[in-house]
Amino acid sequence: MSLRFALDQNFPVPILTVLRNWIIEAELASVREIDARLERVDDWELILALHQRGWDGLVTADHHMLNLPKELSVLKQINLVLVAVESAGHDPLKATGLLLAYLPSVIQKVDRARSQVFKLRTGPIHAEDPSGLLARVADHRNVGVDQLFLDNKLSPSELAKDPLEGA
Repeated sequence: MSLRFALDQNFPVPILTVLRNWIIEAELASVREIDARLERVDDWELILALHQRGWDGLVTADHHMLNLPKELSVLKQINLVLVAVESAGHDPLKATGLLLAYLPSVIQKVDRARSQVFKLRTGPIHAEDPSGLLARVADHRNVGVDQLFLDNKLSPSELAKDPLEGA
């Protein structure tokens, strides 16, 4: 049986509507779609109302909810999954991307017998020099990096030729 997650108003409904056919791990619906009144209640009331209506969880971009004692106390009393998207700022596309990237992992770890909180975060990214990556490939293949480069580099004429020419 598929899990059902309500999404707070920070998630763009048109994007998720388009993606619904490809999201097989769970049913996702905005709180507005479930009941427009849910947008006007306090967070603890939203958690309780979703639980009472048979929803398995809430996905929120408001990670500050994790610092509110009433919300956490209500969550502790019921079996509901809270997925809090952190480090997305006020960027709904970034929050949606994090949700879609981590949703399969969250689904695998859900324990329906208890409440759980999942925090979704981005990690820092950095640029790498291809030389370092080539050195790792060379090491993995037990060959010298210089030889591996010589065996695979393009000649000046190959660099100048358009790969699509004649295709």
